[in-house]
Amino acid sequence: MITSEKLAIYRKYAGDIDGWSRMAVAKDRGITGGEWAAITNLLQELTPYKRQLVSERYGQQVRDKLAALAADEDVARQLFELA
Repeated sequence: MITSEKLAIYRKYAGDIDGWSRMAVAKDRGITGGEWAAITNLLQELTPYKRQLVSERYGQQVRDKLAALAADEDVARQLFELA
């Protein structure tokens, strides 16, 4: 589940997992590598969706994935804006 706290950490390191793994202080360890990858992958899927470059079927899959991974509507909105 992607929460606003995890997304804030992701943004703090500008999506750079290497920078996070080398530089993160204890408070930034509230996210796992798997969650980091899930955010990155979701953003990669949201980008063409946001630009309306996908089929309706694929768009629905992206919307479903966003709903399943985002903790709430605010997190979903933040992810959509970040893409």
